Amino acid sequence: MQHLINQSNAQYLIYQNNSQFGHIFVYENDDYFWLKFSDVSIQGIIKKTQPEIAYSPIIKSLLLFLLQQTQQLKVLNLGLGCANIDRTLRYLHNNKLISLNAITTVELNPTIIALAQQYFNLPNETKVVNQCAQSYLATNTSQFDIIIIDIFSDQQHLDFIETAQFWQQLKFSAKINTIISANLSFDSPLKLQNLLCTIKQNFPYIKLIEFTQYKNIVLLASQSPLTHVNINNVRENKKLNLITHELPQAIKTIHAIEP
Repeated sequence: MQHLINQSNAQYLIYQNNSQFGHIFVYENDDYFWLKFSDVSIQGIIKKTQPEIAYSPIIKSLLLFLLQQTQQLKVLNLGLGCANIDRTLRYLHNNKLISLNAITTVELNPTIIALAQQYFNLPNETKVVNQCAQSYLATNTSQFDIIIIDIFSDQQHLDFIETAQFWQQLKFSAKINTIISANLSFDSPLKLQNLLCTIKQNFPYIKLIEFTQYKNIVLLASQSPLTHVNINNVRENKKLNLITHELPQAIKTIHAIEP
């Protein structure tokens, strides 16, 4: 979306805020709203006429759990952003392509929650919890079918995501066939290797998705095999094709890590 990057200037700026969580900017043109943090990179986009569409290959790949059978899904979404995950899943549910039990989204920044409601079509059905993800998991007693993690500060995921305690808490909130879907960014291969060792102690089946034009990695993890996550299924899945564009071309490789 190069034209949105070029239009990220005062002419299109409709909101800005500087708080303890950093700078937040919202822009608007005739077709889109888009969200930026620290005025560096676009964090989320919504097309006014097609709010269900996911544009970022990273967001698209976080949805690859849709490659499996999806019935009565109970979803935990850690990190709200521009509510793309919430909108897309609710659209699929409303069109009877998946069956949602509930979506709980945890977001620490109250400004992001307010912006998602005002500009980014946050579905009314989403239960939003204004809390730190760590604190939420520490007191959670529910189990979820899908747990999505997209928690960043500027260009890096938050440090607690690399701790053993965090993944132990995730396991406590997961069923045997739950899929964890995480957006990650590493500044060294060693950090990735260390995290994989930590994750494997709790979720032995892992898929790593690398991209042609992004340094981020999307990681899928489960206590059950993830054989359905492969490039052929990405190309052929009707649900994904409805809500994503050109994802197979954006994926460089899908690595499998198994017991």
